[in-house]
Amino acid sequence: RGISGVAERLRIRANKGEEAFAISGRLAAADWHEETVRQLTREGFTIPADRVILTPKGVKTAISKAHAIKTLGIEQFSDDDLKTQLILGIFQIIFQFLNI
Repeated sequence: RGISGVAERLRIRANKGEEAFAISGRLAAADWHEETVRQLTREGFTIPADRVILTPKGVKTAISKAHAIKTLGIEQFSDDDLKTQLILGIFQIIFQFLNI
């Protein structure tokens, strides 16, 4: 079950022309990547396939997502899992505090 309102916030951002990435906890494999792109399209999110990022094998989801957020310079993010959203928020504070 996802956090209420996340999908709507993403649609609003997309309609404003903001750059969007899909960072998933799914395993980084070709079949999962293709399925994730198809699912996003079905749900009304038109995110280019090269902006769909999956989690490498053996890496915790929150760590993978935090790394992608930091590497891509993403300043605003939403997650459909409250626990992950909280962890990512903590990482963002730590990155800002350490100025990295």
